[in-house]
Amino acid sequence: MKKEHLILVIFLAIICLSGLAIYIYMNSHSSTAETQGGMTMSDSTMTMQMPPSENSSGEMNSNENKPQGLDPKVLQLQIEQLESQLKTDPNNFDVLVNLGNNYFDLNNPHKAIENYEKALTIHPNDAPVLVDCGSMYRQEGNPDKAIDYFNRAIKVDPQLPQAYLNLGMVMAMEKQNPTGAVVYWKKYLELDPNSEMKDFITQEINKAEGK
Repeated sequence: MKKEHLILVIFLAIICLSGLAIYIYMNSHSSTAETQGGMTMSDSTMTMQMPPSENSSGEMNSNENKPQGLDPKVLQLQIEQLESQLKTDPNNFDVLVNLGNNYFDLNNPHKAIENYEKALTIHPNDAPVLVDCGSMYRQEGNPDKAIDYFNRAIKVDPQLPQAYLNLGMVMAMEKQNPTGAVVYWKKYLELDPNSEMKDFITQEINKAEGK
């Protein structure tokens, strides 16, 4: 074979291999994009179905600035650090509350309650902690205990919006008493008229009142 012909054959082979590599890459990239697009649509739909600032049980943290949707690995690392602090300072109120908050965000009501209850033995009239502890009792399947804690929080701080919101949720969902829930939801909107939950709660009030 002449040298010129050999060079041409090699050149054509390189072009074919390059084309094949590009084809494989484009197909792979297209497939990945479609998968990611599907996940994004699914996540978007789920987000739209959930009222803002709520967790999966329909309850709101007493602290609206509490981080939402943290990576479980990050939360677990924070828990380990906090538990290490408790070994040297077992009655540290802030550490106990933060531990409860982390377990709250991990949807672990049993451990959250355990730490909130310890914190409440130190400061029994901390309204936000009472609300969060009540939320965990509700998630654990004890709505009566949850109602008790929300009412205790209201007694301590009648101006705490989240106590009324969560109390309304229990009345509507677990107690099947939407009319009773309306009283608390209206108080919630009175205390927090600019809440991100406003539209959702207003719709629930209108449904309960048959509007």
